[in-house]
Amino acid sequence: AGHYILSLVDHLLATPGSPYSIGGVLLGNPWIHPPSQYNPAPYAHAMGLLSDGQMHEVAKMDKACKERLATGGFLHRVCMNMLDRVLEAGGGGKTARPVNMYDIRPPFPAAGAFPPGHQAVEAYLNRADVRQALHASAAPRYVECADPPYFALLQQDGKGVARELARLLDKGLRVAVYAGVHDLV
Repeated sequence: AGHYILSLVDHLLATPGSPYSIGGVLLGNPWIHPPSQYNPAPYAHAMGLLSDGQMHEVAKMDKACKERLATGGFLHRVCMNMLDRVLEAGGGGKTARPVNMYDIRPPFPAAGAFPPGHQAVEAYLNRADVRQALHASAAPRYVECADPPYFALLQQDGKGVARELARLLDKGLRVAVYAGVHDLV
């Protein structure tokens, strides 16, 4: 959603005679400018998860990723592999433990338990009264990180929305962005 909300709101507000009145958007870990966001190595290095050598190895991948993105294609394995490489390297860095991309602090959560509390959020958002209040009664049940939307839009992963964000800010739309302090992505 941190990628597509901006596209959707930009489209709604650019439509002549649009009946929509949108005062602002809230973006969690937004995917706005992939060329500067694919590479998590600088943060991982600063947090002690990568050595200097590992940092340089990922820097080569980052260069190759940016070259591929510059050609106009939006889905390249080298770009997608950078996060995996950092996660693998992070386990052998100063921490010598598995690394969770959403929270690099130990301990690494058990499989299926992340993010903590997601079951409670799913249960709340699937309550009939909440779905009715959100005008989502006919929508599919809420599931944290549902795969079908991800796979349907995967070919657009490297597409940025910085221009859409600039247009919305120029229109005076309020934009709040949040990200976890210990969130690698």
